[in-house]
Amino acid sequence: MVRTVPEQKSHDNSIIDHSTILTELTQFVCKRLRLNAAAFDPKVDLARYGLDSMEAVQLTVELERLLGITLEDSAVFDHPTLNALVDHAVRAWREIAPDAEGQGA
Repeated sequence: MVRTVPEQKSHDNSIIDHSTILTELTQFVCKRLRLNAAAFDPKVDLARYGLDSMEAVQLTVELERLLGITLEDSAVFDHPTLNALVDHAVRAWREIAPDAEGQGA
């Protein structure tokens, strides 16, 4: 399956961190799955919330859009909690982002 990465959301590289991306993706997941954000736990397997393969693709595309990177198709399944997925994606982003040196998670 070929995916195109939508235009990157404009983020200042200094604010790309785990917390910022986790907050945005929590809102995205809760809206897509019609969940109460207050009851959502990013350390719980996304499948327990009803995330299916189509939603996993949408989540990956959104994460790629936020960070302007391409992730492997299996990212959501390899990192099944939102917390783990964001950790993985932010690390991948830091490896390629020119101004990401020295940023903490």
